[in-house]
Amino acid sequence: MNPSALRRRADRPGPGADRCRYSTGADDRAWLAGVLAAVGVPYRVERPAELARATRDLAARDGAASARRP
Repeated sequence: MNPSALRRRADRPGPGADRCRYSTGADDRAWLAGVLAAVGVPYRVERPAELARATRDLAARDGAASARRP
């Protein structure tokens, strides 16, 4: 996925000047969670619940991987 695909196009009405809606048919929710995180912009998962769960799982793994160890 190209990050420019997430940009709101000026010639199309959208949900707001600072937001966009991204729809996909990707089947692998864990892969999609990683791709969305890699884009580097804030986002919110509205649905499906499986993608929200995969996003939380990814955040937990990333947090554990970056935790400071004594």
